[in-house]
Amino acid sequence: MLLKLFRCVDDDPMIATTGASSDARAPRVLKVGTDFSGMEMPLMALDKLGVAYEHRFSSDSAKHCRTYIEAATQPGICYETVCGRNERKMPYVDTYVFSPPCQPYSKAGKGAGAADPSRGQLVKHSLKYMKVQRPRLAIMEQVATIIDRHPKMFKKITHTMQKMGYKVFWKRINTSQW
Repeated sequence: MLLKLFRCVDDDPMIATTGASSDARAPRVLKVGTDFSGMEMPLMALDKLGVAYEHRFSSDSAKHCRTYIEAATQPGICYETVCGRNERKMPYVDTYVFSPPCQPYSKAGKGAGAADPSRGQLVKHSLKYMKVQRPRLAIMEQVATIIDRHPKMFKKITHTMQKMGYKVFWKRINTSQW
């Protein structure tokens, strides 16, 4: 698994007006939004850590996942898809977690990458949300083979984030160690 953290540092009104470093200020209640939400593991992690949060939105194309999400985590909005949303009308979040479909980049999938007609370009919707809403922190989870099998896409995502003013940190994680 590959985990990427994107931290917004440019054009942050809190830093500009207060002169404080972004590390010095954390919201009392974290506003969280997730896309490609699945079973909402990031929210389970926040619960386990005792972090107070407001679940503003989720999305998943699988009906059974949305049913679970709505019952277990009660988001403000639960989108059926990332496609066709108006990002300007979506809620702002401090922390945005997205996990685009792995099949285009996985060894187990067809390996078409960005050329996959149904799933390969869905990450663009997450990037668009980030460009419009500018969350303080964004976390992308993806299979590690995106680096090895689709390095151009990996670099494109990373470069896009940097152009938006995010500092990008990534790490390959062996999930069998957890």
